[in-house]
Amino acid sequence: MAEQDPRHDLRARPGDNGEPWTTLPAWVYDHQELYELELEEIFYPGWHIVCHASEVPDAGSYMTFDLGIEHCLVIRDRDMELRAFHNVCRHRAHPLVSRREGKCRGRLTCPYHGWTYGLDGALRIVPADESFPDMDKAD
Repeated sequence: MAEQDPRHDLRARPGDNGEPWTTLPAWVYDHQELYELELEEIFYPGWHIVCHASEVPDAGSYMTFDLGIEHCLVIRDRDMELRAFHNVCRHRAHPLVSRREGKCRGRLTCPYHGWTYGLDGALRIVPADESFPDMDKAD
């Protein structure tokens, strides 16, 4: 069996055998466990830029950002404040908006079951709300 080149072994350190790494091993680019570890240890704990404030100039203007399983929505509310939310309906976790950017008319309505939220993120309308007797819309 041929000896493995240290440039292609993550256990090797730069400088072993006098040669620095020139590239990562090919397997790291398509390895689910490593991907999940990078998300948890590197990306999720940090801050991320979704957009510049000028990209959401009007009430109802929004931008979205996805990172791994996290889906973010930045929207300008009626008072022209910027707000950020998870881009999911609290009923069945369906995305509230599907486009990267856009503008909505005063509310966000989930296309799955029609739950409706104000631009401030407050739950406003629940179709058949009698089916949810213990639900507090303010939560």
